[in-house]
Amino acid sequence: IIIASTISYFICEPVNSLIVAKSKLWLEGRHVGLRFLSSTVIASGLDSLIFTLIAFTGVLPGQVLFSMMLDMWIVKVIVETLGLPVSTYLAK
Repeated sequence: IIIASTISYFICEPVNSLIVAKSKLWLEGRHVGLRFLSSTVIASGLDSLIFTLIAFTGVLPGQVLFSMMLDMWIVKVIVETLGLPVSTYLAK
């Protein structure tokens, strides 16, 4: 679990930062909430995928893996959405 978490973190955090940075350029510095949310949707999806595959492939059936990935992704996106007002305020 620790190895899977570490690998997914070191892959997905730079992806998250890259998406925020590139979208800032594309959106000319506007729509900070959209930038944060879109980076979370993409990077947390990738994070959930990598973590679940490394940690649980061969241990859990495929349908359970998919359900676990989807559930983790949904929770991460919900948490980001709920925290978005605070994140945008602090970023500004």
